[in-house]
Amino acid sequence: MYTIEFDEKSRVLTQRSGGFWDVEEVARYERELTAVLTRLKADGRPFTILQDSRGQPTQSAEVMRAFAEMSDAPIMQPVGRVAVLVSQMLNKLQAERVMPNPLIKVFRDEADARQWLAGEDETNERSALSSASSQS
Repeated sequence: MYTIEFDEKSRVLTQRSGGFWDVEEVARYERELTAVLTRLKADGRPFTILQDSRGQPTQSAEVMRAFAEMSDAPIMQPVGRVAVLVSQMLNKLQAERVMPNPLIKVFRDEADARQWLAGEDETNERSALSSASSQS
């Protein structure tokens, strides 16, 4: 189960997910998220993403592969900060493994995640992105 909501005022796209998923649910989620991201990226204004996965237990290897493949799609590449909230350390490690990107940070505390999303200093991100692209 999941929800996807966009707050125009704060320019935060909030996604909440929970329960055990199968690959069909990942595919439905990917279709819906792709449509939202396509619309948001087309308007050219910045936005951030809060992915609240605290209700989602550790997933099967098959589902994690589907998430990893989804994350590789060009439309899924972040243009701003993405904070991922998880409830357990194992979930944090799983999320960090499938989303190795300097614009994505995994948190266990919502206040910390929101504070990071609101941060104005992107110098470290630009440096990290520059470093990552020069290593390719």
